[in-house]
Amino acid sequence: MKPVRRQQEIITLLRAMQTELRVDELARMLGVSGLTIRRDLAELAGNAAIIRTHGGCIAAGRAALETGYHQKAAQNFALKQAIGRAAAAEAAPGQVLLINDGSTTFHVAAHLEGRGPLTVYTNSLAMLTDLSRARDVTVYILGGRYNPDLYSLQGSLAEQVLETLKIDLCFIGADAVALDGQCLVTTPEEASLTRTMLRRAGEGWDHFCHAVRRNIDVTLIVHNNMVLGLTTGQTTATSQTGFRTKSTPFGSVVPPLNPIAHALVSSGSFVARGFAGDPKHLQGLIVQAAKHRGFNYIDVFQPCVTFNYLNSFEWFRQRVYKLEDTGHNVSDRQKALEKSFEWGERIPIGVFYKDERSTFSDNLPQVKGVPLTKLPIEGMDISRIIESMK
Repeated sequence: MKPVRRQQEIITLLRAMQTELRVDELARMLGVSGLTIRRDLAELAGNAAIIRTHGGCIAAGRAALETGYHQKAAQNFALKQAIGRAAAAEAAPGQVLLINDGSTTFHVAAHLEGRGPLTVYTNSLAMLTDLSRARDVTVYILGGRYNPDLYSLQGSLAEQVLETLKIDLCFIGADAVALDGQCLVTTPEEASLTRTMLRRAGEGWDHFCHAVRRNIDVTLIVHNNMVLGLTTGQTTATSQTGFRTKSTPFGSVVPPLNPIAHALVSSGSFVARGFAGDPKHLQGLIVQAAKHRGFNYIDVFQPCVTFNYLNSFEWFRQRVYKLEDTGHNVSDRQKALEKSFEWGERIPIGVFYKDERSTFSDNLPQVKGVPLTKLPIEGMDISRIIESMK
């Protein structure tokens, strides 16, 4: 069969079956090798006759070709596929994943097979075909208003569902990246949903590390009870390996996040840990943080007496000791980092590290000593900026 005839046969099959066809299926149907089919699909995709998927293709009817989603999916296909493969490798068995409706995150879903058991929440309808093939992946669709241009569900209903979830790993696609590193999307509705997704994944940890390194003049006190008590007992980022909850009935299989170490390697200027069972000591840490200029981080062991059966008040009382009683040098970041990994029979509390350096606003002369809203705007010409965006 000549290539032109064979390619027409592929299009006929796709339109008749109205489903995705894989390379091996087409090779079997047409009696040729997989390599021959891949060459045919490459040529058909180049002519916009089909849309390539992970390991196959789908029909590119008029409706599909007119959607913004498929236009994006056709751009840099091989590169997005490579990114998706590398991102999917970050998933560990037992995790709960959140994947948004991006054309690059589509390829994350396509490479999850064999990495389970996994639980995946998504607002994308386009990636259901690939997710449904993975028998070790449990899939949940976020509710919301259907967006036919993006093959996804959006709106306040999807955000309300997200607010009830705890996510271990989140894969988010963006439309652009600004010069200052901000990720951008095209509509306020998408931006609102994306912000909710990021907030539910690790409770805003991405924002934390950047706030620390910029040394913004604020004090952050984290109630660390090692379990999601407010939502009735799921694992959290700091839950211990093997910890059994309703979301990990066979025990958490991933190591806990170390918030003290993260704050230190993010160049935190005041990093401390307290224990709710010693309120006087904790009060002293909060006073020190309030007097220190810069980003002040205090991690507080606050046992959940309802859902954390392991890390109780008595468990901590038997293990915590105060760094100040050992002559710890708070100006030695390396030593502080070593102390941050002490866990088990002895767990340190107190000030791990402290230094005096300029804050974020100190390094910006245009806002130093005066709020941005108080600065004059007369005489500013932004026409060149606007013109460059046209």
